[in-house]
Amino acid sequence: MPAAKLNVVDPTLRALWDRVLEDWDDDARHGKLVGYAQQNSLLGDAAGLYRQASMEDGSPYRLSGAHIADAKKRLGGIAMLAVMDLDSAKAEPPSMKGVWVLRIIAGAILIIFVSLFGWALTRH
Repeated sequence: MPAAKLNVVDPTLRALWDRVLEDWDDDARHGKLVGYAQQNSLLGDAAGLYRQASMEDGSPYRLSGAHIADAKKRLGGIAMLAVMDLDSAKAEPPSMKGVWVLRIIAGAILIIFVSLFGWALTRH
């Protein structure tokens, strides 16, 4: 299967994809490719490979109909992994504890200034 159409820069991902193409039915090879892609933030590249493989017309890999259907399923799995990675990377909202501490300090300073101003007015 031609690797010339492969537009992946990462050499390890390229090598893992070549191994997948050598034996498409080996789930372990697919797992290694997707695992590597997830660990190295290359899920987009992996998805591109499976998208190319899943094209019924013009797929550069000449896969059978069953393999094309399998590539579509695996592409959906990669999309789910990418969404899960995005959800886990969401930033936590800032702590409200710090906001309340600042409000209490500002309130205390305001009370002190108002008290000093009132005291200064009564002294004259």
